[in-house]
Amino acid sequence: MFDFDEIETDVQKKGADAWKEAGGKDEKAVTKEAAAPKAAEAPAAPKAAAPKQDDVTIRVGYDYKGQRWHQEHKVKHGITILELKKQMTTADVEEAGWFQLMKGGLPAEDSVVLEKDMRLDFAYLPPRTPIGTKKLDMGEAPAGGWQGNVEVTVCFDPISKSSSSFSVKKGSTISDLKLMMAQEDPTGTTQVEDFDLAVNGAGGHWPLDTATLIVDGRLSQLALVGPR
Repeated sequence: MFDFDEIETDVQKKGADAWKEAGGKDEKAVTKEAAAPKAAEAPAAPKAAAPKQDDVTIRVGYDYKGQRWHQEHKVKHGITILELKKQMTTADVEEAGWFQLMKGGLPAEDSVVLEKDMRLDFAYLPPRTPIGTKKLDMGEAPAGGWQGNVEVTVCFDPISKSSSSFSVKKGSTISDLKLMMAQEDPTGTTQVEDFDLAVNGAGGHWPLDTATLIVDGRLSQLALVGPR
């Protein structure tokens, strides 16, 4: 007689062998693989740092008699405010101390490093302590006295080149011109003691004595400077 228990065992063994040969996995192996933790994912590569700017653009705003404009200065990354000011006054580096650059309404220190594009505002700060004054010899008046007028242009700011012109009678003094300028201030706050005048372009902008006569084109180009 057939031993059915032996036949069943033999069939099960042959079936399991055939399953493994075909690439199958037994239940215990599948369960073990499912329980194994996944390998940790490799960390993401760090993002590359933004490259430094070789140059920065500084936009300097000006405000004079209600008119506003700006100038852009492209400078090397990392220079200071003082170095920028000297670049703005290449004609006369001493004038770098005659103005301030404002940031957010406050004076920016000369030592501030410029590392990115920004907006600054110009504020004129003429020298306050020139030594003495200069009285020029303009010669004697002709027999009939001084006749006619002289057109005098006064530069207020050597950077923006802002200026105003005044028609002055020949024989007038620097003091007369200063009074005329003060009277043209719409706010009425300017006093003749608040400023001095010098020959524009003269080294150091040495203030003129207020008794100096204006008689010809020698004093037709003047500059505003701080008081004595």
